[in-house]
Amino acid sequence: LFERIADPLAEVLSYPWGTAVSYESVPFAVGMGGDLISLGLLESNILVGGSPGGGKSGGLTCLLTGISQLENVAIVGLDPKRVEQSQWSPRFTRVSKTNEYTSQLLEALLSEMNDRYQWLDSRGLKKLEPEDFDSRPMIVLVIDELADIVAMGTTREEKEGDAQRASMIQRLVSLGRAAAIVTISATQKPAGETVPTKLRDLIQQRVAYATSTVEQTDTILGSGMGRGTKGGLAHEIPADARGVCYVLNESSRLPERARTFWVPDSAIQEIAKRTAHLRVELPWLPQPEHS
Repeated sequence: LFERIADPLAEVLSYPWGTAVSYESVPFAVGMGGDLISLGLLESNILVGGSPGGGKSGGLTCLLTGISQLENVAIVGLDPKRVEQSQWSPRFTRVSKTNEYTSQLLEALLSEMNDRYQWLDSRGLKKLEPEDFDSRPMIVLVIDELADIVAMGTTREEKEGDAQRASMIQRLVSLGRAAAIVTISATQKPAGETVPTKLRDLIQQRVAYATSTVEQTDTILGSGMGRGTKGGLAHEIPADARGVCYVLNESSRLPERARTFWVPDSAIQEIAKRTAHLRVELPWLPQPEHS
């Protein structure tokens, strides 16, 4: 007879409110050995993906719960579904709900990125440091859902807009880090047209919740990560194991099985209000048309 071994990640894990949050360490999950897994923001982008119902939204909520507590961090949201980021609006600097406004925000962020590089060059510096964030705050661009922004057009004009936004996002991911502009991209549609290899490979930190196929797992974690001995078996996560994921971060070469800390949706509005005093104004960002 074989003894059944209990899954150490079977239980829902509440957010660790007593854990310190920093630019280098945002509490995110618990690993198989009970270790805390954090994700960093300094010079590092994040990709979060998985099938609907797997826990992607909960993962973003967990990250934002930590990020919202940081000083000198402006959060800019792209929310084509129009409802995912609404409760965070007291803390967010801007939230876009249309592709037209998203394009304007991306153009403004690219312009700011170039200005910051000119500032660095004039001083012989290579990157912005936390001590520079008082005057040039860190900017975290949160994209939910990536596919709706870069891969949903049907007409020629819409497809051209998708391609333009995809190009701008890739440029921000590629070059924004040293300018303290980082991106958190999330998708429930992990496919090559949404997360092309050249974009994924620019992103150091990747999180895969339950997927349907090995190919979807590889799309998120990296080529071959869902096969053989590499162990990123997101396609084998049970449907009822919401929040269980595989994490590839700066301290790991192989995906680690983990479970995201849980923050109930009912708590988001209170967290956003409690951290609203940390909201960063960026006057150079365009306002939405309805304001």
